[in-house]
Amino acid sequence: MARLFLIVNGIKGQTTVTLFESLAAKLAERHDVELVTTKRYASKLAMLLEPRRDYLSKVWSSDTVIVHSPVVTSLQEVVLASVLRKRIIAVVWDLYPESIVYLKGTRLTRALKLYGLIEDFLLRRAHKLIVSNKDYSRHPSIARFRNVQEFTMWQSHSRQLPVARRETDGPLQIAFAGQINHIRNPYNAVLQLIRATTRPIVLHVFSPDPFLLDGQEPLPRERVTIVEHSFLPEAELAARLNQFDAGLVSLDPSFPLPAFPSKMFSYVDAALPILFYGPERSAVHEFIADTGVGLSLGPQTAHPIDDNILALKDDFDEARRRFSATTDLTWERLGDFL
Repeated sequence: MARLFLIVNGIKGQTTVTLFESLAAKLAERHDVELVTTKRYASKLAMLLEPRRDYLSKVWSSDTVIVHSPVVTSLQEVVLASVLRKRIIAVVWDLYPESIVYLKGTRLTRALKLYGLIEDFLLRRAHKLIVSNKDYSRHPSIARFRNVQEFTMWQSHSRQLPVARRETDGPLQIAFAGQINHIRNPYNAVLQLIRATTRPIVLHVFSPDPFLLDGQEPLPRERVTIVEHSFLPEAELAARLNQFDAGLVSLDPSFPLPAFPSKMFSYVDAALPILFYGPERSAVHEFIADTGVGLSLGPQTAHPIDDNILALKDDFDEARRRFSATTDLTWERLGDFL
């Protein structure tokens, strides 16, 4: 039995924390596991330099330390683990500082360059880098490492709500849940959905952010009605999502970095088929097609797809089984992780 120390940067209820909690629970079936969440600091400098003696003592007594990107948030623990020759596993979901540059539309400043150098230094200390799909392992920022393991992101929970069918007359009822920013921008996805369908669309938005970003024009009211709901905790959200026809997952088509949107798990758990809009060569398109849990939206999408969307729930139980077979945390899969 190994002693595993998991460090997650976030607060209770956030997706990253929930994912690490489910990972810790599974690993605890066979190992001695402890998970901690890093606290909020007054500044990035304080995060790097303020002593974390309690965490460092846990590194000292552990066999393996598991962290996630940005690994710089666990700088002290990774450096100590490396000095002590502990096994280090780094889960890479976002690339830094590239994702910051794209999200904020800023240039690569000296501070961000330093950030990137520290992140690279820490990733090189890891014995294994865990990435979600081939888009990551082929990206230049990751491909230069030899210790990369593709490991599809796992489900953080599995409520598996039953498939809820409704009368198919009337508008398409589509949901979007999550943050809205220049990376996860559903605006262009809805424009593509308008082009691909003939029915009116009611888009239910569950987000802490306004639907329209600066400079975006209102969508045509004769085709789309936007209903903005408050942001809901995951457990409450699932019950609401269950009543709609499909859930929208959106990445800006120009987004140049690899991604594997975790919101797909929320939709599948809620028995809500996925409509994915994103970069043309994203591996997510292939993942959705292979599992059958949804459809991809793009310039090549055959029109109209109204009936195709409504038919997704007909075989969704079988599609969800294929999805779970790929994403469930099994000990067979965890052999690749550890």
